[in-house]
Amino acid sequence: MWVETRGRRSLLVTELVAVIQALAYENWWNLFDKLVIATDSEYVVQGCTERYETWVMLDWWTPRGRRVSNTDLWIELMELIDVLDYHGCAVEFWKIPRRWNSKADAAAKRAAATARATAYSYSANLQTVFMGHTSIVSPTYHYP
Repeated sequence: MWVETRGRRSLLVTELVAVIQALAYENWWNLFDKLVIATDSEYVVQGCTERYETWVMLDWWTPRGRRVSNTDLWIELMELIDVLDYHGCAVEFWKIPRRWNSKADAAAKRAAATARATAYSYSANLQTVFMGHTSIVSPTYHYP
């Protein structure tokens, strides 16, 4: 799976791509019935939990009349969440304090700054996904 970023290099794009790649990495429903995405990204957490339904109702416009940024990435993310849910694996989001995420922030900023950030491949950027801006937390599965 590829997520096309068309040369966009920002922390917000990196945050969304990290979640997309983490969810697309594995058929998680074969391992457990719930994933919790732990992130300090208010953008990701609020987008997935509070703003998404409004954006869809307004055809990807904000209530203030502005186009939703990174619409293609939001759609990709929500489609992945729907697929996981369809297979019985719920996806939840946990907003963690920024101080818990300093190493991940540094990795996300490096990824956003790289000149080659035109597309992400989860196999090529596995370290960025799991050591990057977003972490997967599960009470039943531990990564080596």
